[in-house]
Amino acid sequence: MLGMKLLMAIVQADDTLEVMDALTHAGYRVTKIATQGGWLHKENSTLLIGLQDNQAWHAATLLKRVAGRRTKTTYSHGDVTIGLAPEETTLEVGGVTLFVLAVERVERM
Repeated sequence: MLGMKLLMAIVQADDTLEVMDALTHAGYRVTKIATQGGWLHKENSTLLIGLQDNQAWHAATLLKRVAGRRTKTTYSHGDVTIGLAPEETTLEVGGVTLFVLAVERVERM
């Protein structure tokens, strides 16, 4: 029997559904736990993904592709009454914190 891994992936709440869909479509079983970040007290999801050793790289690559850090351009509304034009702002969003843990035994009861 191949060794087992447990991936604990912490993703932003906004990315959770898309990440879970991608993982389940790829054949992984995923359990979601609602969590909250410590620095900005931002809502997150912690995903628990059990898999074989040889699947860890594929799952991590999938997580990075779907929920990895990326930039997003937003526009402020501005206020024409006081001559304030709308402004374009580029923000970094997303990101995954991933823990890969060796699993000694798995039982489904």
